[in-house]
Amino acid sequence: METRIDVLAKPKKNFLKFPDRHSVYWLDNMPSQRAATTSVLTPRLSELSQFKALNTKYSEDRRSPIWTVSAAALKSTATKRLEELAQPKALSQEWEPQRFVYSVVSEAVKSAVPSPRILQLARPKRRYPPVARESLIWSPEEGISIVTEAACSAVATPRLQDLATAKKVHPLFLPEKPTAWPVPESAMKVVASDRVHVLAKPKVRKGIFEGYDPYLVTETAKQAQASPRVLELSTPLPRKVRHKKI
Repeated sequence: METRIDVLAKPKKNFLKFPDRHSVYWLDNMPSQRAATTSVLTPRLSELSQFKALNTKYSEDRRSPIWTVSAAALKSTATKRLEELAQPKALSQEWEPQRFVYSVVSEAVKSAVPSPRILQLARPKRRYPPVARESLIWSPEEGISIVTEAACSAVATPRLQDLATAKKVHPLFLPEKPTAWPVPESAMKVVASDRVHVLAKPKVRKGIFEGYDPYLVTETAKQAQASPRVLELSTPLPRKVRHKKI
């Protein structure tokens, strides 16, 4: 019987018997020839493979595209409702036929004389020539428009002067408080009490690695009693309660 040392001393088996083979996967022995799978046609597949049967009233080719009308159809009389439905739809009273592309100008319009107001409105808007720029740098003088003499001598109405008055500040408005403000002498000479010194001390808490237990519940919290309102809020809704099946 081989010992463990003899097993470990054996060289590793070389599985690469064919170094020139291109495929990564190979077989030591050729697979056995298997017979082809024989398919079996089920009754359902045979039923689905059948073509759709033609209708019994189907005719391959009609003799003429004109159908023959029966004698009863030729002697039939239309009802009043059928005659009403057979009437073409009437046009709307507001419908107008297609107008001619060119409108006809009457003689009165041709001989009309425009009023002074129409002549004034028909004049094109006067545009002042732009100021010649000596350089590409814009100056404030270029944006100044020409003011007429009438605008220079205009007098504002009392209503316009009232609207031009600046809005007053609310009496309760406080301006922005400065970032730094002087501390009074009384505050600088004040002496803190013992209670203030106790409250000013930071809370000492040990680390978790030093023995601090964050899940420790105090004795006072264990003896606390919930109020009726807290008990009411903690009760689940009846529609969300599932009774345990026994």
